[in-house]
Amino acid sequence: MRDPFDRIISEWRFKNMLKTAGDPVDEMDDDPSFDTWFGRRADEVAEQPITRLMMQMPNDLTPETAHTAFDRDFVAVGVSERFPETLRLFAAVLGKPEAADERTNVTTYGQASDYEAYRSRHEQVFHSDHAMYAAARAMFERQIADLGL
Repeated sequence: MRDPFDRIISEWRFKNMLKTAGDPVDEMDDDPSFDTWFGRRADEVAEQPITRLMMQMPNDLTPETAHTAFDRDFVAVGVSERFPETLRLFAAVLGKPEAADERTNVTTYGQASDYEAYRSRHEQVFHSDHAMYAAARAMFERQIADLGL
């Protein structure tokens, strides 16, 4: 799992990087500001509350059931912001050797601090994603502690 706010910032950066490279990105054709693009994402959630994050989850996983469903249906949940610990967790839970953390994101389009003013609005609009992330992070923290990682 990844912090939902970080996900949307990453999506914004990625789509701008593609457009700058000359690739077609339909939703960027009118060169929207981040504020305009973010507003469109918020409007989408108002029209369709099942977000892309939720679509990637098992059918019965909802923000309300996430705490029990993660424990019931997942052997482990990783958190991308703590990727090295996630690799150690997966190795321990699956009985596999630890993998090296060799991948580094090198995207340079904008800085996270450029968007921090949007975080609270994002948490309000995408509250279901944040609830699911909180449940995943709680399971991650529990497993890391239980395994002494």
